[in-house]
Amino acid sequence: MGSPSRHRDPVASGAVAAIGTALRSTRTAAHRDYAVRFAWGIASVACFVALWEFVWAFGLADQRVLPPPHLFLRDFTEQAKFFGSTAQAGEDVESAGRSVLIAVSGTTLRVLVGLALGFVVSVALGRQAGDADP
Repeated sequence: MGSPSRHRDPVASGAVAAIGTALRSTRTAAHRDYAVRFAWGIASVACFVALWEFVWAFGLADQRVLPPPHLFLRDFTEQAKFFGSTAQAGEDVESAGRSVLIAVSGTTLRVLVGLALGFVVSVALGRQAGDADP
């Protein structure tokens, strides 16, 4: 006996093709949505920088207090020397990247501690105000 010939079900093969097409179009739409969100993010930063430069150009902001991006970014690579405050006499000077990481992590920790303290105090005062007789 011969093996039965395989014939393809046109409905099933059409369904598989439709699913493949739907997945491809969904993936393409997701990529397009991501690209649009990314472009809006870049546009918002560009608008903020343009506004900042505009304010500086018309003298509405003091350069010593709020330097414009074109002045700050020009000296960006030299800013790392100001982060080396952890070096002590006799110690090896840390790398600039490590110094920046230490400064950023310290600042982040201070912000989180401040938020936690503010939360605790606000909840305590809110409970106290709620318990007071009107």
